[in-house]
Amino acid sequence: MKRATKWAGLFALLVTIPLTVLAAGGKHYTASNAVLNHVFRTTSYTAPTNVYIGLFSTCPTTSTLGTELSGNGYTRSSGIAKGDSSWTYTAATSSNSTATITNANAISFPTVTTSAWSVACFGVFDASSAGNLLYFGPVTGAPVTVSVGATASFATGQLSIQEM
Repeated sequence: MKRATKWAGLFALLVTIPLTVLAAGGKHYTASNAVLNHVFRTTSYTAPTNVYIGLFSTCPTTSTLGTELSGNGYTRSSGIAKGDSSWTYTAATSSNSTATITNANAISFPTVTTSAWSVACFGVFDASSAGNLLYFGPVTGAPVTVSVGATASFATGQLSIQEM
């Protein structure tokens, strides 16, 4: 049985009207390998203490990293700690086979400086730079332009990661 991963979120430009995001995404192969080796083999997986949300101009796939934004004031989000105060979890049940994790607080990015950002996708990483891409998903209506002087953010409850 194939495991599907879906993403939904709201990508808001704080100086304009929020844009809705609802699209299928995926789990990068590094995360899939870690979980399968942990469950079925003798390889331990240590979950990251924090996760970081990144933005992409070219979307990742399950086997490629895509093109993460760089320059013009861009950095990944601040570290988001594991725990109930950072994430809201809805467990899968026999009548609803989808487990969902949703951000419990807004996730913000720095102000755009020199040139506008063109955002096609977002991803979840285990480090503030470099590190491993764990999950990713496209922004509906991409590319979304974030103008110079604007700040992009995901509003509380609008970044959802689902596994079924």
